[in-house]
Amino acid sequence: MSIQTLINKSQHFNFPQEINDKSENDRLSFISKFPIDTIKDLSIDQYVQGTDENSFCYWLEFKKILFGIGGGNASKFGVYKAKDGNYYTSYGKNKKELKGKELDDFFSNIKEGILQAIKYTEKNEIEKIKTIDLPMWNMVVQKILSIYFPEKFLTIGSPNVLVECARDVLTEEIDLEPENSIEINFECKKVLSSKPEFKDWSYNKIGTFIWETYLDDSKRDYYILGSKYGTNNDEDIFPEMLNKGAISIGFASNIDL
Repeated sequence: MSIQTLINKSQHFNFPQEINDKSENDRLSFISKFPIDTIKDLSIDQYVQGTDENSFCYWLEFKKILFGIGGGNASKFGVYKAKDGNYYTSYGKNKKELKGKELDDFFSNIKEGILQAIKYTEKNEIEKIKTIDLPMWNMVVQKILSIYFPEKFLTIGSPNVLVECARDVLTEEIDLEPENSIEINFECKKVLSSKPEFKDWSYNKIGTFIWETYLDDSKRDYYILGSKYGTNNDEDIFPEMLNKGAISIGFASNIDL
């Protein structure tokens, strides 16, 4: 839809003030418990999932602040504490136990990465965040940044919803791959907030509106399979696919099919 259609649609959107107030109170409770200047001093058990309900990661996942990041596994936070009392990174075949200096260095890298992402956000240098070596899901990083800088992001963590929104509201070229979801989010919010119709909307209202508007469009119940794409579209790899009994999907997500 066009940006004008989106604006027209917004005129009929109702967002109760009590929901807005509760969300803001929840966000402020997180900031009160974990001020930015204390992140560098968090101990491993104050951070990881698997300790108790007071940890940084527990609050991110279970306190229902701004938007959900549930699903997957605890490795999305970079490091976690398992039921055996040991600390691990990754999962499945790649699961690795961390201890001693290796654990200390790994955890320090996570905290430094979070703080670097925060610094880039303070300076509106969002495009640099993807250069940080952070072993965390983008959705988790997005939630952290959204809590501390709600005015700069939509309260949405789903890359698919953000990409659908970006196709309608962004006019400048930007990488619409899911891996770039944080920058996509920032740019969408910047454009929407520049419109007079959204100028006085709270971050909660505009985030909820965009979520409800694009959620259904972001869900796919079909796949398009092809054997000639991109710069090598003169080469048909169907015989190779047939020989291997394999197909490739998901690599043309930037194309509006």
